[in-house]
Amino acid sequence: MKRNLIYMLMMGGLAFVIISCGKSNITPQSTSSLTITDAIPGSAVLVPNFNSTKTLQYYKTAQQIPAGGSFEFGGYLGNIALSLSQLTDTTHTVFNSTINIAPNSVHNLFLTGTLTAPDYLFTTDTLSFPADSAVNVRFVNISTNSKPISIDVSTASGTPIVAGLPYKGVSKFLHFTFKTTIPATSYNIEFRDMATNNVLYTYALTAATVIPAKLFKDITLAFKGLPGGTGANAQGIILVNDF
Repeated sequence: MKRNLIYMLMMGGLAFVIISCGKSNITPQSTSSLTITDAIPGSAVLVPNFNSTKTLQYYKTAQQIPAGGSFEFGGYLGNIALSLSQLTDTTHTVFNSTINIAPNSVHNLFLTGTLTAPDYLFTTDTLSFPADSAVNVRFVNISTNSKPISIDVSTASGTPIVAGLPYKGVSKFLHFTFKTTIPATSYNIEFRDMATNNVLYTYALTAATVIPAKLFKDITLAFKGLPGGTGANAQGIILVNDF
């Protein structure tokens, strides 16, 4: 009886060692994030092809990037042959290039330019994880072929919070704190032509804008549109969630 018990204990110990060794050899799955923003004036909804060496299939059910908006994709790693086409005409490609997505990384692809001469900005981002009832905000100038802009808060005085941001320029993340008590915090952010100091667009960054979905997160305010444009082509802002 004792002999059988010792045998059972030995087998149980061996099984434990095998299971433990198996667990220690498990490699965590890497991931990534790629957010694509469509800021091309006059663009329709865009659909991506993450293997542009092959013809895009079943595009009607593909993930779609709204015109004047963004969409986050995950799980793509390595050198990705990416193309982007208009849903209304999948033969009209506005982007076709290879991008590198490293494991455990965050990237943004901003589409700008025009439909006849598309342009883009690709960034690899380091997030800052704000705390204390705050968001961290950065600014990107993707207003097609625009002159440098400056950015300030209308209620503040002194130097701009961002000065001389050129076309396809990217600022660092800036800290904005909020409170939800009445009156809630609100920042009127003015985007100005740096040369003339004329206000091109004013964006209200309010507690309602960022709470609760974006509090403690990083966001990008992308300045888009055509200089002097009107209607859908007017200069304005696309809010992009970075995290």
